[in-house]
Amino acid sequence: MSEIQNAGNNVQVNNGDLLVFVGLSEENSDALKYSHLFSSLAASAEYFPTTEGQQWFQAYLKTMESCGWLPVKFSYVKEAASAQNFSVKNLLVKAVKAGLGYATGGASMVSSLVSVASDAVDTVAQSPEAVALLDRLNAEKEGTSLSIAVCTQQANGEVMLSVGCIQSSESPPDKSSFLVFEWSSSHSDSYTGAAALTFHRGLYDTVKSTLIQRVGDKSKNDVLTKPIEPKKRP
Repeated sequence: MSEIQNAGNNVQVNNGDLLVFVGLSEENSDALKYSHLFSSLAASAEYFPTTEGQQWFQAYLKTMESCGWLPVKFSYVKEAASAQNFSVKNLLVKAVKAGLGYATGGASMVSSLVSVASDAVDTVAQSPEAVALLDRLNAEKEGTSLSIAVCTQQANGEVMLSVGCIQSSESPPDKSSFLVFEWSSSHSDSYTGAAALTFHRGLYDTVKSTLIQRVGDKSKNDVLTKPIEPKKRP
């Protein structure tokens, strides 16, 4: 894990979702950006992410596979109602942790990457510029739907991706501050999706030019990247 952490981390708001890059080469970072943006747009063209979350997530994964990101395992579950509140951050981190659990890797790596994901959400939530972009991209949705993708590159070059998504019938009253939104679990239907994927460079290269051409302009308009400062360890 030290090789990954030393390479530097950053988080990107990409079409209203969070992409977390952990030690990726520039080439692999670009592959994730274009693949995610194309796949999320393609899924949203078929299904509403806030009301047809499971179909949306499956369509997203199917398109990601066509882009060279091969699903290892995925799930989509309804969150159990309780007397407690749900929060966007907690559900996002919970979902991406489940995705990491589906991938190969030790418990220490999963724990470290979950911490990175949590830091990434906090980084975006504390950036006025990122919050404004996120709110603008999500304001027209009925309900709440967000996803977070944590991508890592091992020392041997292997690339692993964990995707977590949330979908709820609830949304912030003023359609803003989505990342810090909390709601009563007893008054809404909320779901989380989780998946682990591995990257096949050869498959991606066959569609690379098409992806760049189709999503290039939108990527420029709806993307913001922020560095994630690593936590100081005792």
